[in-house]
Amino acid sequence: SSGINAEYGGESGEHHEALSQHFGSRLKYLHLVRDPRELCESSTSDLFGVADSWAQLQRSAANLPSADVYTLDYAAVLEDKDTEVEQLEEFLGGGSVNKSSTKHDPWTGDLTEDKVQTVEALCYKEMKSLGFKPKSKKRPKLEKEGEKEEADLTEKQRAILDNLTSDT
Repeated sequence: SSGINAEYGGESGEHHEALSQHFGSRLKYLHLVRDPRELCESSTSDLFGVADSWAQLQRSAANLPSADVYTLDYAAVLEDKDTEVEQLEEFLGGGSVNKSSTKHDPWTGDLTEDKVQTVEALCYKEMKSLGFKPKSKKRPKLEKEGEKEEADLTEKQRAILDNLTSDT
């Protein structure tokens, strides 16, 4: 599935055409990215759902016209808000700021190793494309792929895992 989930409105291209017709060359997208491990660390929601939604949103954003997308790194805003706001203003004002490649420090959060492995298994390709450094050199396997405790998974988690294992 290349689109974002139904909560966010379907495939990325589905609404881009309508928005483009309405706004023309004024249409701009702000793509705010945050390391999915940080996002999962600060979320009280279902880890599988949060990580899967993050990965789907990144795939969807990657399908938008790059000239109309400004990628804003959450960590960079925290580090140097003034510079980030200036660059965003330049982009919105028609400047040619290229923020598609961001550099990220290695993640040093407090998720358990099992949770990090789950997030990286669900988000590995998207993390690498955005410059986040996974702890693993290749996509980790999830528990279901090793056939452990499948009975403990929700239907949504099973569907996510089934989709993930069919992509590999």
